[in-house]
This record gives sequence, C-alpha cells and structure tokens, in this order.
Amino acid sequence: MTLVYILVTCVPVAFILLLFAAIGIAGFKTAMTGKRVYEETKPYVGDLKQRATAAQQKNVELAQRGKALSDSFQEIQGRWAFVAQSFKESSKSPFARFAGAAGKFTGKQKARS
Repeated sequence: MTLVYILVTCVPVAFILLLFAAIGIAGFKTAMTGKRVYEETKPYVGDLKQRATAAQQKNVELAQRGKALSDSFQEIQGRWAFVAQSFKESSKSPFARFAGAAGKFTGKQKARS
C-alpha cells in the first residue's frame, strides 16, 4: 500500500517535471535555431543596409542632376528669348529695312542682265 501512495504522489510530480523539461528543451531548440538563422542572415542584412544607403545616395545625386538640368534649360530659354527679341528689334531697324531694299534692288538688276 505504501508503494501505491508513493506512485500516486510521485507520478503527477514526475509528469509535471517532464512537462517543464519538454517545454525547456523546445525553448532551447527554438533559441538555437533563431540564433543560427540570425547568424546566417546577418551578412545579408548588413549588405542590404549598405545597398539601401547607396541607393539613397544615388537618388539624391539624380535629383541634383535633374535640378541642374532644369536650371540649364531655363537659362537656355532665357537666352533664346533674348536672341529672338534682339532679332525682332534689329529687323525693325531702319538700317535693316534699307539693307533689305538694297538687296531686292540688287537682285532685280542681276536678274535683268
């Protein structure tokens, strides 16, 4: 009978201890797997950070180049407007009209001969 009392009290305690041991072993295995995965992916994550930084730098450089190109086009547009205005003003000049008339007159004389 004493053996029955010992088994009745020790078996549940043994099951509880076995359950705690199983949970601990599962947690330990999970931690080891996580550590191994972290160590394997760590170089890729570091490389990814470097690539992201390089991509951001290239993006900033591209934006600066685009702004410089836009500024260049605005300057060309302004210069072209100045040239067009100068040409328009010079074509209305009395000297330009006189030169045009002289050219027509000279052209008619050469056509007759």
